[in-house]
Amino acid sequence: MQDLCPDRHPGKITPVPGSAAALSDRLRIFRPAGPGLSWQDLVPILDAVADGVRPGRGILVDLAAIAAVTDTTVALLHDLACRAAGRVDLAFAAPGPALGARLDRLGLAGALPLFPSREAALASPVLRRHTLGHAKAVILAAGEGSRARPLTRLTPKPLLKVLGRPILDWMIDHLASFGLHRLAINSGHLAPRLEAHLAAADAALDLRVLRERRHRAGRLEDGPVGSATTLARLAREGWIDRPVIVGCGDTLVDIDLAGMMMRHADRGNAVTIAAMEVPQARVSRYGILAVEENGTVRRFQEKPRPEDAASRLASMGIYIFSPEALADLSPEAGRDIGQHLLPALLAQGTSIGIWRHRGGWCEVGTPTDLHEVNMAAARGEAPLARLAALMRDERIHLGNGVRLGPRVRIEGPVFIGDRVEIGGNCRLVGPVVIESGARIGPGCRVENALVLENATLSAGAQCIGTLALPPALEACGEADRPSPVARSDAPLPLPATFEGTARPKPASRPQPAWQ
Repeated sequence: MQDLCPDRHPGKITPVPGSAAALSDRLRIFRPAGPGLSWQDLVPILDAVADGVRPGRGILVDLAAIAAVTDTTVALLHDLACRAAGRVDLAFAAPGPALGARLDRLGLAGALPLFPSREAALASPVLRRHTLGHAKAVILAAGEGSRARPLTRLTPKPLLKVLGRPILDWMIDHLASFGLHRLAINSGHLAPRLEAHLAAADAALDLRVLRERRHRAGRLEDGPVGSATTLARLAREGWIDRPVIVGCGDTLVDIDLAGMMMRHADRGNAVTIAAMEVPQARVSRYGILAVEENGTVRRFQEKPRPEDAASRLASMGIYIFSPEALADLSPEAGRDIGQHLLPALLAQGTSIGIWRHRGGWCEVGTPTDLHEVNMAAARGEAPLARLAALMRDERIHLGNGVRLGPRVRIEGPVFIGDRVEIGGNCRLVGPVVIESGARIGPGCRVENALVLENATLSAGAQCIGTLALPPALEACGEADRPSPVARSDAPLPLPATFEGTARPKPASRPQPAWQ
């Protein structure tokens, strides 16, 4: 029997490097030596269930080596599952065909938490929340978000919303789904607002907020000091004492952070970069990586012109840094990960690897990006599974306190936040997202549109394929919008049957028009 978290049985158990158990204090992985299974093989696991693992933690038993299966084997595994129930989250991985056949013959198919592979077990909700139990993460949230103006004039970019919820909160939820709750978040641009939001965060988070300040025009003001500088200061304070995940607060991505951390440990890299192929026309928006066949990074280009790009493999702005990669990093202000840190590490011969992400990814850099990701989320196609699921089963979502006038017609998918007022004779044609506090005047048509919090559409307005700003931002005049908000004085003559504020039941697909 191998206990992949060996401290419980010193001298008896051989550790396996790079296991998820070595990266978490809430997960342990056992692998019986096989080919059969005896009561003695289960003693270390039973010990972990009874004493070594407190409630709220996980155990994975890798059965890949078990080839000789008898009724006794099944009885032992079933007894283990019964003893673990209510104490730990237990899963069995890589059962051979003999075990499946035996379970079927005994009428016990489905009685055990079986997964086809160790990777599948670790990705399942039952164990995923334990995989990064003692890891740490840094979320970079201090930037001005200049490309997202005017939206970021009054709101820090990480607090821009997707389906009525800040991007930052979706990211924190994704980290928490792996059991990761030790976070450092830097604030800079509009720091008081970001810090006020974080002050109301889940009490289970071990959260450290760093206010960053810089000199500009002869005075000291809140603002980013540089992403690499932030890491250098955390490292010098001793906070980065283990491999740390680093990400940006404006990103939505369903990345397998546990798999990325295991790859980082297995390869022994000082840095691992999450990477994804992007269209040639968009390479100038990203740091571009040139890699060897084994995945080792040999060159990094920060936002090259398309004709100069070494590849289409883009850094996603998500990293894992081992402490040694940051040991000699200067805390001097103005140092950036892409422009300064990564090129310097490559020049020193530091081992940098990649983790290829093949799912969805959205960096919300501009108002157009915010519009597009909200429309995708409304359709149930967002790059984050939990976000996409919000509208997948509920094609029309009405928040609390919504007031609908007479003869309003809604064709899903439509998300309406809290305290929204929609005048009579309006037509909403999905995908549409209307944030809390918005007011839609009578006779408006809203289609493929994002109406921001507290925005107002005057009577007869046409808001199609764009986003609508609240009055406080309308005067800024810098929006990178898909198209302007056109207005019309003529209300739309629509039939009516749906009125009131009651929440409708979710409609099954295909979604008919509501009227």
